[in-house]
Amino acid sequence: MVDINFIYRIPNLVINSPPLHMDSKSDTVDYEAMYDESIKNPTEFWSRQAKKFLKWIKIFDEVDGCRLEEGVISWFTGGQLNVSYNCLDRHAVKNGERTALIWENNRTKEQINGIHECISYRKLLEMTCQIANVLRTNCGIKKGDRIVIYMPTCPLAVAAMLACARIGAVHCVLYSVLGVRDIMKRIKSSEAKVVVTAQKAFVGDKCLHLRSNIDKTLKLLEKTNENSVNHVLVWKMNDCDIGDTLRDTDLETISYHPLKATGRALCYLMPDKTNFTHFGCRVKLFSLKKAMKAAPTYCEPVAMESEDPLFIMYTSGTTDEPTGILHTQAGYLLCAAMTHKYVFDYKIGEVFACVADLGWIAAHTSVVYGPLCNGGTTVLFQGTATYPDSGRYWEMVERLKVNHFYTSPAAIKKLMKDNLNCVNDYNVSSLKTIALELGGFALSPWPGSKLKPGVCAKPFLGVEPIIVNEKGEILQESGVQGLLCFRHPFPAMGREIIGGSFKNKYFSSFPGKYFTGDWAYRDMDGDYQIVGRKDDIVRIKGVWIQIPEIESSIVGKSNNIENASYIGLSSEPSATTDACVVVEVRKSVPESQQKCKKFYRDILESVKSSIINIAGEHALPRFVLVVRESVYTWSNKMCRSIYRDMAEGFFKPLLKHVDPSENIVLLDYTTSPLPPVANKWEHLQ
Repeated sequence: MVDINFIYRIPNLVINSPPLHMDSKSDTVDYEAMYDESIKNPTEFWSRQAKKFLKWIKIFDEVDGCRLEEGVISWFTGGQLNVSYNCLDRHAVKNGERTALIWENNRTKEQINGIHECISYRKLLEMTCQIANVLRTNCGIKKGDRIVIYMPTCPLAVAAMLACARIGAVHCVLYSVLGVRDIMKRIKSSEAKVVVTAQKAFVGDKCLHLRSNIDKTLKLLEKTNENSVNHVLVWKMNDCDIGDTLRDTDLETISYHPLKATGRALCYLMPDKTNFTHFGCRVKLFSLKKAMKAAPTYCEPVAMESEDPLFIMYTSGTTDEPTGILHTQAGYLLCAAMTHKYVFDYKIGEVFACVADLGWIAAHTSVVYGPLCNGGTTVLFQGTATYPDSGRYWEMVERLKVNHFYTSPAAIKKLMKDNLNCVNDYNVSSLKTIALELGGFALSPWPGSKLKPGVCAKPFLGVEPIIVNEKGEILQESGVQGLLCFRHPFPAMGREIIGGSFKNKYFSSFPGKYFTGDWAYRDMDGDYQIVGRKDDIVRIKGVWIQIPEIESSIVGKSNNIENASYIGLSSEPSATTDACVVVEVRKSVPESQQKCKKFYRDILESVKSSIINIAGEHALPRFVLVVRESVYTWSNKMCRSIYRDMAEGFFKPLLKHVDPSENIVLLDYTTSPLPPVANKWEHLQ
């Protein structure tokens, strides 16, 4: 999927943050001139930007070694650097007390205002070095080893990421709401040797049992002899009790026995405990707090090649199995720093708040690597948009005097349903920009550019988008819609699919071009608008249907509907496509038969009218599945792949004797679990 960014600029506001040094001066540049150079003279352009934004241990020999026809992407070969040094050391030396992170902790209903903690560059460097030394000394981690980080959004998680980068390990950060099966897939795929986690995490009013999930995950992996994990480092968060996992007898004897089946040892780092039983084997314990205190506060950064792996980021699995994308050192860090600086026109002293979870690529780029590489001050947000109330974001903006606020379309949609007007109750005059993210930055407005609703505007520097038809022929004219490709790679692109073929996924559809997987529209001004994912558009009875447009319309039609998902179903042997709609309702189905009928009719009418208005009667679904709580991916989208499997394997056979030309079938699963049993279903006029 193409990385795009929507920026909404708020003019004529006074920013109270004082400038800290000369870099605070405006660095606004001429977009047209820079973009023209980046396309016509890419080698000179990227060489200059790489030397401007990054500190190199050894300067690169070749800028661009990409061979698009072979699916090879390579940038700044021969160069050496360390990402952790670029994000921490060079700033800590000159401005060690400057705030690097503002940790906005989870807020409870009892708290009138949120709670935040400031972490300086010097302190973050010390934490990073201590964890790096623990990983090296206690866990035996070396360059190239993979580490899973499954933690709440907190400074320790950021320090763990930077510690991996410092010693050359490859980190894989998991969204903290992932369940056991999702964690297992990612540990197995990444072949991680260490898991860094916490006992629990609190997000809004929910308590997430992270350590328990890891225990269950490793037990499942051990049963199938697929466990690659040697050590698990556990941090005890506030208000968490770990006493239940220990027995007095466990503390009396300090002994150590590796797992016989694999020859590995599972080593838990936890505060104030020395030993306990896990998987029936005695394992040695360390106190993470004590281990960090005992570890030196400096760790020499490892010289990394430009194309060495930096991290693995897994897709959410909305439409298919989660895919692990590997990013490398120099190219990714450079583009993260450039987009943070140029797109937001960021100046030292401003407060930058991207509220994405660390498990998202947006947080990697716009919470950690981009802001810290530029020496900025970045907010680390733990919580939700609407808890304890819809003013959660805006109270934070007022209190921290946030200058740049960066969130997701899903969060804004949720706020609009609740009470978006509550922003008027807070002083948000410090805001300079508001941005909506859908990834990183390949297409984005530029400071001072004219904005259009729903349009992501121009390509970023060095990005050359083209629109092609299904035969791969380039469509040159304006006012045209087609498949979005890139003519040439740019440094921020991924390099590899874990366990798959990067070339087959992105370069095989249209040889010589990078296919994003998106439909796009280029307007008469040359601005780009993303129409939807290629797999967000299905063919129903010979006509292409845009799924997101239908889903948004269904949700907007009824106050009873919280969310909706339109799912295409295969229909053999004709090879055409049927459809179903999954509707998540906001409240329970009424008890009385009359109110129940009215409730169902409202849902069906919303579904019918939305689909007919947008796509016509031919796109009406075979059935509508009503659920009380939907299955969501970790990017907060209804999981189509799961519902598609349910529909294909259970619901369609259930309805095989129902004439599809008759009324739509409604299946109510609001009071019972999903398959194998449906408690009630009805035909309604």
